[in-house]
Amino acid sequence: KGKVVEASETFIEADSEEAEKEAATNKNILPESAVGKKLASADKKVRDKAVLVLGKWLSHQNKLSEDDHLKIWKALYYCFWMSDKPLVQNELAEKIAEFIHMFPNMEQTVLFFRAFYKTVDREWIGIDKFRLNKYYYLVRCFQRESFVFMARQNWNVDAVSALNQVLLDVPLSPQSKSLDLKLHLADIFLDELANAGTFESGFDANVLLLLLNPYFKLITSSHERTVFERVFNRIFSSLLEEKWLAASCSEANEEDAMQSEPLRHNNRMFRHTYIPAVPLRSVAQVCLDPDFAKAAAAGFTQAVFELSVEPSTPQSTR
Repeated sequence: KGKVVEASETFIEADSEEAEKEAATNKNILPESAVGKKLASADKKVRDKAVLVLGKWLSHQNKLSEDDHLKIWKALYYCFWMSDKPLVQNELAEKIAEFIHMFPNMEQTVLFFRAFYKTVDREWIGIDKFRLNKYYYLVRCFQRESFVFMARQNWNVDAVSALNQVLLDVPLSPQSKSLDLKLHLADIFLDELANAGTFESGFDANVLLLLLNPYFKLITSSHERTVFERVFNRIFSSLLEEKWLAASCSEANEEDAMQSEPLRHNNRMFRHTYIPAVPLRSVAQVCLDPDFAKAAAAGFTQAVFELSVEPSTPQSTR
């Protein structure tokens, strides 16, 4: 009913349903077939079942290595590759992104997040034009869920810094070969921060500046004019608009600041889908606080000034 291995091994081979069921309830082993061929099966039902088994198993894992996470992500990447039709792709992307919340400790969450970006960064160049939009959406889902994870940690500095470091080490690093991925992350940053959910406690001006830190560092390490323009326009300039730091100066009342209707998705491919209205304590509401806006604006101004005088900042960026 399956290859017998020592319980300390992470993966086992399984050639029967009984072996898979047994392994799915075991906290130390995962059936190889669920991680490999079944996740990449042409049959959607088989893939869905494998994703379900994997999700339940991940919730028990607290000692997986980075190599283990990379193996899992290689399988998940091709599972997503095999999905077709927008609604199916969206559902799978959201389900996979929610795996970030399943781990019993933050260390495993960070390793899973790192393995995702290492896999996507490595494979990005091989994504054809017919599949590009769905991988854009997968990255969008992961960024949103990473913000949700931080919010559930009450925007703890260690959690924010750990996930920031993944961005700096992988997709936003100078060694990353994917310019397109950098641009996409800049495009979606503020949108997905706003769509992440509630900001009930812990979110202050210092947290906002900490979240911006990878993008401050990106424009000082990149000599690509396109990168500078995208970060400047999509993040820095957008922060000055009414939805963000200018909210406290707006003449609109609090009810106007609240998003009462669903939003259309920003990606044209998914115009038929809607994003639910942002809950009460949205970023807009936080920014309505004059003290928050003043502190964030002061910190942002100081950070921009420091960037402009930093010796390593490219001249074209100053």
